[in-house]
Amino acid sequence: MALPSSKIETKSLRRTAPGEDLFVAGVDEAGYGPKLGPLVVTLSAFRTGSAPIEEILEGVVKKKAPLDGPHVAVDDSKKIFKGRHRFEQLEKTALAFWFAAHGSWPATVGDLLEGIGTDDPDLPSCPWYGSDPSALRLPLALRSDRIAKSGELIRDALDLRGASFLGFRSQVATAPRFNSGVLSLENKAAFLADLALRLVRSSLSADLGRPALVLVDKLGGRNHYAHLLSAHFREDSLSVREEGRARSAYRLGDGDDRIEIRFDRSGDELHLPVALSSIFCKYVREIFMTLFNRFWTAMIPGLRPTAGYPTDAKRFLSDLGTVATGSGIDPEKFVRIR
Repeated sequence: MALPSSKIETKSLRRTAPGEDLFVAGVDEAGYGPKLGPLVVTLSAFRTGSAPIEEILEGVVKKKAPLDGPHVAVDDSKKIFKGRHRFEQLEKTALAFWFAAHGSWPATVGDLLEGIGTDDPDLPSCPWYGSDPSALRLPLALRSDRIAKSGELIRDALDLRGASFLGFRSQVATAPRFNSGVLSLENKAAFLADLALRLVRSSLSADLGRPALVLVDKLGGRNHYAHLLSAHFREDSLSVREEGRARSAYRLGDGDDRIEIRFDRSGDELHLPVALSSIFCKYVREIFMTLFNRFWTAMIPGLRPTAGYPTDAKRFLSDLGTVATGSGIDPEKFVRIR
């Protein structure tokens, strides 16, 4: 899939005036376990005051919401991605919040990739994700009026309390980037942590103000993050507030220049911004898997699509047989080493 032209300036999260309230961000991933398809890490960001974002969006956002209604479902993506309309539920939530930030949604997959600022240099060399991202228009499965109605409801609820949704930033790691990162850092948990904290650092530097609260779903099950934070935020003083199985919490900087960063077990069940990132990650990954399966099923009629998880990935690769190598594609380029 070709990246957007370098002449097009990458869109930022929506900016706010200096000194306004508190910035709250949630970070999560999708695709850590599979053997096929990308790993996606997303940061979703809000500007809010003293009220929790869950309180501000109470009555608009629910754990479960009917697809044909104006409310949106925000929960751990594994709970959202169930049932007959599971992709539509992901798309409704992801694009409704995008609308709340920007007043529209990305018209194509290319616009979406440009908007989230992903920078995987290996993406253009992955033909199984398609050659022209502008050819796949969004939304893929949902009626546009549903997105607009829900997006307006979210934006109005935030505006009423002087808050705003700033948008999404994501990193997409295709198999080549994933494999090289794992080899370089020696394991995939270290690669995930590095990718996530690079995303936090770049978002705080370019898009978010301080003071900020950053909520992260625990990365690869680790409990200690002080050395990682010190490496990514060298100019900030660091204090450890708590380190344990349930939560690890830290402070970077002081006063109005501070960043509170917490890593929570099951953070996508505890915090709305983390759950929202979980949903957006899954939405982006499912788009990539749709492209991946279209590429191979067009080459092999009757081939059963895959979700990319280890057991089914083994079946899928067996079904591919020698077609991949016969077409000049090295399976090592799209299969993960971990």
